[in-house]
Amino acid sequence: SVPCVPPVAAPCADPFRPPATLYGPGNRGIEYATSPGDEVRASAAGQVLFAGDVAGALHVTLGHADGVRTSYSFLASAEVEKS
Repeated sequence: SVPCVPPVAAPCADPFRPPATLYGPGNRGIEYATSPGDEVRASAAGQVLFAGDVAGALHVTLGHADGVRTSYSFLASAEVEKS
């Protein structure tokens, strides 16, 4: 597995909570208590798979060497390099 670090310098507001069933309630990610203007960085080195708007919100998704993907969502702006 690829070592990861938190993408922001903010406390966790809502941790990962796996759903009991495929479509059940839970939190499939980690939410941080960020403030407007906080910088978001990649959790680990990876390749940009997607950067753009989905339903009016800006998202960036990276693919990592171990096959894991990380997504950074509801961003104010994004500066990425696609390799």
